[in-house]
Amino acid sequence: MVIENPIISASSIERTKARTVAIPIVYSLPVTDPVLVTSSTTSVFTETTVINYVLASENFLTWTVPSSGQIAFFTFSENSVASPIGTMTADRVTSNPNYYPLYLRKYFGDPNGLGRVTPHTFSVYLKVPSATLNGFKISMKTSDLFAGETIISQSTVSLTTSWQRFSITGTPPDENKIMIEIGGENSWPLNTAVDMWGAQLEESPTMGPYVSTENASPAQPVSQTFTEFQEISSAPAREGQIVFYVNGSVGRTYVAVDIDGVITWKPCISITGYLDPNTGLPPDSNILLYSPSSG
Repeated sequence: MVIENPIISASSIERTKARTVAIPIVYSLPVTDPVLVTSSTTSVFTETTVINYVLASENFLTWTVPSSGQIAFFTFSENSVASPIGTMTADRVTSNPNYYPLYLRKYFGDPNGLGRVTPHTFSVYLKVPSATLNGFKISMKTSDLFAGETIISQSTVSLTTSWQRFSITGTPPDENKIMIEIGGENSWPLNTAVDMWGAQLEESPTMGPYVSTENASPAQPVSQTFTEFQEISSAPAREGQIVFYVNGSVGRTYVAVDIDGVITWKPCISITGYLDPNTGLPPDSNILLYSPSSG
């Protein structure tokens, strides 16, 4: 199908709005072949700031354990295992050979800076010194002693002898404290060692790069900004979408058109007219594309 003279159209009422629409600038040539357009990508520069609300993120001795008389439910070997980055900063935590319950817990809320009804993501690196540990649970729960614990998010994972970074994401139901639990609900067997490193809690719907708060408890959470280039899809999202391609001192406008059911980019030479609302084609303040075509 040949696309002839694409026209960016808007009613006369919408002219002011049309003139103020910001057209994104791209620096990679839009792919115009319908066969390739849906798989096309471009490299973009991104900047992300991650805040880790886990204080002493590499020290699991600071976590809360079950308390019952003189029973030591865990034995901690601090800084005894090589971490995922090669430093001797990972901890080996071995469960009691005779007594349940077995879990590590950490509570978050003021003054940690948390306490909002928004997505939170917890992540941690885990492995075992030998064999495989299946059915190990990582949980995000409410911590209201009167209402009882409620699971906000939970993941059941399998630990191997290689480091893996696991994460869970959940949204607290209110602004009370939340609790992170590692190995609860009888998922940590008796007399079983688990290696741990790099705990992180973010106020985010996704897991970000790990930000270390080291072994000692700092006075506040630690933030770090990451900059990188990422490959993202450059396929148009909807018909009528517009981008302006720049290469040095040369630029050209591209619009998204439907070619045999595939939305793809095509060069646009100029805006040639405005759509009369009496034609029956409703105007769109975001600008629509109407293009005569011939087969």
